[in-house]
Parts: sequence; structure tokens; C-alpha cells
Amino acid sequence: MIIKIIFAFIATVAFGKLFYAPQKDLWPAGIVGAVGFGVYIYFMEALGYSSMLSNFMGTIALAVLSEYFARQFKEPVTVFSVPGFIPLVPGLPLYRAMNLILLNDYTRGLATFVDACLDAMAIALGILLVSGLAKAFKTSKTIIEEKRQEAGGMKITKKITLMGVMLCFSCLLSAQAWAAQRGLVCYGASIEDNGFNQSANQGATRALNHYGRDIVLEGFINTEEKALKATDIPHFDDKWNFVIGVGSEYGPVFKEAAPKHPFTKYIVIDSTEIPKLHNMQCVRFNNEEMGYLAGIIAAATTTTKQIGFIGYDKNNLGTKEFLAGFTQGAKVVDSAVLIKSKFVKSYKKPEKLTGLAEDLYDSKIDVIFAAAGGSDKGTMESSN
Repeated sequence: MIIKIIFAFIATVAFGKLFYAPQKDLWPAGIVGAVGFGVYIYFMEALGYSSMLSNFMGTIALAVLSEYFARQFKEPVTVFSVPGFIPLVPGLPLYRAMNLILLNDYTRGLATFVDACLDAMAIALGILLVSGLAKAFKTSKTIIEEKRQEAGGMKITKKITLMGVMLCFSCLLSAQAWAAQRGLVCYGASIEDNGFNQSANQGATRALNHYGRDIVLEGFINTEEKALKATDIPHFDDKWNFVIGVGSEYGPVFKEAAPKHPFTKYIVIDSTEIPKLHNMQCVRFNNEEMGYLAGIIAAATTTTKQIGFIGYDKNNLGTKEFLAGFTQGAKVVDSAVLIKSKFVKSYKKPEKLTGLAEDLYDSKIDVIFAAAGGSDKGTMESSN
């Protein structure tokens, strides 16, 4: 953090020199930039607030300091404020946004561009707010004399109104940035399955630890074998900011719910659904690649030259991809290795998978790769 603040100081002084600021004002300008950037870093990294709010608070700090130095050194405020907010300008996010758009990644590019624009708006509001308040706190005699020279009290009313609007916008900005995002995470099986759902839960826990002030997560675990319905999920129709489904069974449910709740973002992990909805995305793993790596490891460690695969269902697309990758990876290491496969036909029956695994072990297979969701826990029990 200290190193970043030092570089912010250097950058501010350099830009002050580039903008032909008086030599005696370069060091105060550097302090302005360093303090503003330091406040930004503190809110962003130490307190974990959003980039927009962090920029707003950093700009407030540097703008107040600029007003102070302007009066101390008898210089215009812009001599200190313009170089000072250079470290806060979201130049890198704008570059990344344009780069992503040129690479045809329009979704991420536009999202990055919007975030950069919000940061720029926060900087502008911070400067306008402090500038307006600084003028408002001048002595009444000075204000009256200035307004008489500008042709009357109408302009006073207009400027006070404008300052009030700016203050409202700033309060709204702060409230929006401070408001916690409410999320619902729906799991497909126990979060202690030593596999897919457990790793997803660990990721959600890490997110809470990192963005604890900004998000509130609630969880739901589906333990039923029957087809899932929205009514099976408690509080599913509440006003969530985002809903995450871990498992393909949530794809149809979210696809039906997304048009009804256009301001809620829905994400399904490991789903073949391809919805044309602005507020729903499906994330798929590269099953063949994972299976390929597992096949390499299995063929390299087996001592019997016989390895096994247990999947969900032989007609399931994901299972086919896992098995294809597993077979290819194993054959690369040893073309003579024998591969036997079985299918549990359930994501929630680890006891059934245990039986299938024991049958494979009894047939001289010593390495098994399981890809059957919550049933995978049965592999651990059979190996014991």
C-alpha cells in the first residue's frame, strides 16, 4: 500500500510538471494526489468497499486538500486538483474494455466499460460536491458582493439548487455503493460431498470473507431425486441481486424465473442450457480436458494396467465428454491400458457408487475416476 501511494505522489508531480504548474506548487500537488489515492486504496482494499465508492471518497479527500492548498498558496484550485486526481482516473479499465470489445467479448467489455464510467462519474461528483460546498461556506458578505456583480439573486437560487441536486446525487451514490448485494446459492447435493458442491461452497465462503461488507449469501441444498421446481426452493421469488445454481438441474428452473425477475442475475454452473436472456448465464466446464488429465494420472499410476470410470449415465452429454477425455488421456500414456466403465444413474446416491467401485476393485482395477456429482463421495468410502 505504501509503495502504491509513493508512486501516486510521483505520478501527480510528473503530471503537474507536464501541465506547467508552478514549481513551488508541485510538492503540495503531489501530496494531494498521494492522499486521494491513499484513501481510495484504504476503502478498496482494507475496508473492501466497491471501486465506485472508493473513488468517490478518495476524490472527496483530494478535493478538500486542494481547496486548503489553494488558499494557503494563493493559487487556483485546479493547480492542485487536476494533477491530483490523475492516479484515480480509470484509464486501465477503459483500455481493458476496448480491448475486450475488439476481441468480440462484448459482454465482459461492456460490463468493464460501465464500471469505468461509474468510477469516472464518482470522481466528477466528488469534485463538484466539494467545490460547491466550498463556495457555499464563504462569508455572506463575499457572496452578496459577488452575486450583485453577476446580476441578482436569481443566480444565487440557481446555484444553491444545483448544489442541492449534486448533494442528493452524492448521497444516492454512497447509498448504492454501500448497499449489500443479496445472493442465493442453490446446491445440487450436500456441501460435504468431497467434490463438486463442496468446492462450490468453499468458493462461496471465500467470497464472503473477501467481500463480506458487500454481499449477503443464503444457501439451499436440493436433496430430492425428483425434477426440481421453483416452489421447492424457499424464498426463491424474493428480491435477490443474484442467484447461483450449482448443477444442471437448476437450468430449467432459472430459465423460467429469469423473465419474471429482470433485475435479478441468474447463473447456472455446469449446465447445457443456452438461454437468450440478458440476466441469465450458464457456465460449463471443459469436461473432456478434466477427463483427459484424470486419464493421464490414472494410466501413469496404475500397477495392474486396468483403470475404471464411474459416471452418471452413458447417454448423458457430460458423462460422454468425461469418458472420452479420460480414455484419450489414458491411451496417450499407455495404449495397452484397459478401461472399464460403470454408471450410477444418480447424482445423489453415494452408497450405490460405493458398490460399483467395489466391483471394479474386485476385478483388479486399482485406479477409479468418478464423475457423478454428489454420488462421488462413495468413491472415498470404497477406497477405505
